[in-house]
Amino acid sequence: MRSFSVRLNLINLASFGLSLLLMGILTSTILFRQEKANLESRAQIAALELGTKAEQLIGLGLSLEDFLGFDEQCDEIIGEQFYFSGAVLYDEYGYLHSRSSRVSGHFLYGEDVLSYEKRAVFFDDGVWGAIYPVHRMGGGIAGYTVIYLDGDYYSARIWELLLFLLLPLLLISLLSLVVHYFVMKKMVGTPLAELIKIADNIDPRDMSYIEILNEKTRDDDIGRIYLAFYNLMVRLKDVNSELREQNRSLDEAVRKRTEELEEVNKQLEEDIIRRKELEEELRHNASTDKLTGLPNRASLVDWTRQIIGESQRHAWKTAFLFIDLDDFKKVNDTLGHEYGDRVLIEVGERLRRSLREADVIVRLGGDEFFSILPDVMKARNAGLVADKVIKSLSRPMLINGKVINVGASVGISFFPDDGDKGDMLISCADIAMYKAKSNGKNSYEFFDKTQLEQVKARMTLEESLRLAVVRKEFVPYYQPIINASDGSLAGFEALVRWKQEDGTIQPPGAFLDVADETGLINEIGLSLLEEACRRMVEWGDRAPGRMSVNLSPRQLSLPTIREDIEGILEETGMDPSRLELEITETGILERSDSIQELLGYFRAKGIKIAIDDFGTGYSSLAQLQYLPVDHLKIDRAFLKNLDDHKGKEIVASIISLGQTLNLQIVCEGVETDDHVAFLKKLNCGELQGYFFSRPKPAEELDKWLAESPE
Repeated sequence: MRSFSVRLNLINLASFGLSLLLMGILTSTILFRQEKANLESRAQIAALELGTKAEQLIGLGLSLEDFLGFDEQCDEIIGEQFYFSGAVLYDEYGYLHSRSSRVSGHFLYGEDVLSYEKRAVFFDDGVWGAIYPVHRMGGGIAGYTVIYLDGDYYSARIWELLLFLLLPLLLISLLSLVVHYFVMKKMVGTPLAELIKIADNIDPRDMSYIEILNEKTRDDDIGRIYLAFYNLMVRLKDVNSELREQNRSLDEAVRKRTEELEEVNKQLEEDIIRRKELEEELRHNASTDKLTGLPNRASLVDWTRQIIGESQRHAWKTAFLFIDLDDFKKVNDTLGHEYGDRVLIEVGERLRRSLREADVIVRLGGDEFFSILPDVMKARNAGLVADKVIKSLSRPMLINGKVINVGASVGISFFPDDGDKGDMLISCADIAMYKAKSNGKNSYEFFDKTQLEQVKARMTLEESLRLAVVRKEFVPYYQPIINASDGSLAGFEALVRWKQEDGTIQPPGAFLDVADETGLINEIGLSLLEEACRRMVEWGDRAPGRMSVNLSPRQLSLPTIREDIEGILEETGMDPSRLELEITETGILERSDSIQELLGYFRAKGIKIAIDDFGTGYSSLAQLQYLPVDHLKIDRAFLKNLDDHKGKEIVASIISLGQTLNLQIVCEGVETDDHVAFLKKLNCGELQGYFFSRPKPAEELDKWLAESPE
């Protein structure tokens, strides 16, 4: 390894030294040429000065033959500069006329002078010269001046420059040799030695080739290094092949995975789009009336808030119109709900055509509509719009070949005159609408500020109801249902009561309508149902029969009503067969399209179904044969007329109808012995009323159950 390092250092030194020598020669040549050009320039300047002097003398009328003292003038001009050999003056034919004392004596002939005019010339004997013509005053060339440069000076100058450059370069070369040796030994020699040791342990594939190479390079460090690198290259080739194969496999796996991810991303994007479309559809369905395509009651709050805000910013007078159809119930009763739905659709279209594009039209439910008219400027303008709406809705409608006539009553309130809150303005318009109906229908009325106290009382009631829901102030009272045949207990009906903080008990008639309109009935009803089921489970065998609980029409519209009831049954442990859901006849009429399927679902779960307040409607008789119903509950209003022959006939007809349809009849409002006797005579199945017991809280009913004979 050491011999190799020495040889390598010598080779490097030789190449480095040769490079320095060539650089020195090149640099010296460049410097010499620069010096030569400088001297030639100075020689030309000197010749020019002599020529100028000669031209001045010729201008005085002297000829070149008169320049006998020109030698001294040449010496004066060229000075003592040792590299100027001397100066001469030739005539125009090239003959010598005068020269300085140091001129070497060389002569120029005419043709030579003319050929070198205005140029520095080099003579064969190594002397440099600068030539410049001498002009006559009248024109033409009178002769030539020549400045000679000493050739010996240039030879000495070259050696001086070479020594000046080469000696420092030589010292630098020696210093670099020492540094290079130690650097090569430290940074190259030692690593190569280690590399050889490592390579000696590597088994190459081509052993025959390596053996031949070993024989030829056994004592040669260069050969050993080559062998080591060859072995390494063989091994690296194998490694590179493996790496390339792994890279190909990895690239293929990445490509496949990328394709899979792209497919997954594409699927996710499609799912997101479908989800957004579904969310948009759900939002649209939640805020849109399915029948007419108009915004529904749920969206009215947002519309009122938005338009009131704009009215405040722009100082608008905004009108709120409550529109209720007149005699619409007759359409459903006489022609059926299909015609009623077609009428509602036509009403929606006529309202759109009657109002501005900026006006809001909402279907509240049933035959009630609501409209908001921003920026009406004057109350009279809202009256004109209401009159236009009434006239439009009063025109006959041709539905499936039948001419149908309906009218409309409109109530109008104004922002900010009648209030600055949406619910207050809606209530004001509602009150004005009822005033229009009481005045003969098919007309409009403005809200009377004298009725403002009524509106404020309603709003106060609504706020109290909301607070009561939070405080859980609504409690169930239970009224027994008695078997008419033997007086035994058939079950209970859970009736809601509002137990206020001061202990006052409010009956349902004082708050149920407002609770239903505001939607609070949903939470109140479910809370009542849960408590009634829990109480029935606690009573157990002490309270035989069923627990009957009312469901409002609004509760029937809840999309989660099935899950809510099933969840309550599961949580309380209530047997579904001991639960009965009471649905008003009005609730059946309003949801005739889906009521049969919903009631069938509950019946399939074992829950019993009863129609409450039967006889107050008009069209449910034809539907009874298709509805999955267990009980008909005759409204208490019919028992008040039992003294009248017609009243008795009506009750008898209802009971007979129920028996014909194999339905159990429950008569409410039983208060006297005469009532009991009359109903038993008609074979009425079950009785309920004050005659047996008033509705009682659970604590009092515990005592009642304990005292009742089994």
